[in-house]
Amino acid sequence: MLTSRKHPRVLEWTELNARPRSDAAIAEGPHLALEALRDAEVMVLLITDEFAAAAEGAKIVDLSRARGVELALMTAAVYAKISALRQPEGVAVVFRPRQFSLPEIFSRRRLLVAAGVQDPGNAGALARVAEAAGFDGCVFTGGVNPLKEKFLRAAMGSAFRLPCLKSDTSAVLAAARTNNLPLFVAAAAADATDYRRVEFPARYAVVVGGEGQGVPPEIRAAAAAVIQIPLTPPVESLNVAVAAGVILFQGAR
Repeated sequence: MLTSRKHPRVLEWTELNARPRSDAAIAEGPHLALEALRDAEVMVLLITDEFAAAAEGAKIVDLSRARGVELALMTAAVYAKISALRQPEGVAVVFRPRQFSLPEIFSRRRLLVAAGVQDPGNAGALARVAEAAGFDGCVFTGGVNPLKEKFLRAAMGSAFRLPCLKSDTSAVLAAARTNNLPLFVAAAAADATDYRRVEFPARYAVVVGGEGQGVPPEIRAAAAAVIQIPLTPPVESLNVAVAAGVILFQGAR
């Protein structure tokens, strides 16, 4: 059992949780640990002796052993060193993120592009909505890291199954052109079409914008259509994940 907060592996995991890599990241909490053990390539289970002794912890330990995952048992103080949470839950997994290229994702049928969404909670919720609506992937521009703790918690396991990729505006536009994938941009504008009147093709991407800034003008200029959700006054806007959910489920229907 690990008892020193200065153990080399503890320091390694602490750094990894703060700065996830393309080949390794950490997901915290019992729910994410179970989701990862079912749907991701888990390398190490990090768990406190106290949590491992509880019924929920024993279930996670048994599943990790069945998957051949390394078990790292530690004290609560050591786990608190690694954790990014204010109230550490006593269990986490080190997992290997799935690798996807932008051309691969843009060759798929239906995508969600989040252009400039800054809040990791909103971004993670977008991944959850996209998976729930049956979309094939999410692409994020503008700084959100889909491997960070707040994103993973908001996605609630969807990030282990749905391809989620960080990119930039110019690469997204180039990939859309190369793969002939039309962009349907969600924006409040006088010339926007009611989303309920849109004829979505067999393949397309829905683009939603960041909090306050909206969709970048260069993406809007390349849009096949600009669409909007009519709102009842005096409401002027919706949370980006809510708005995306409305449009994505309409497109899926």
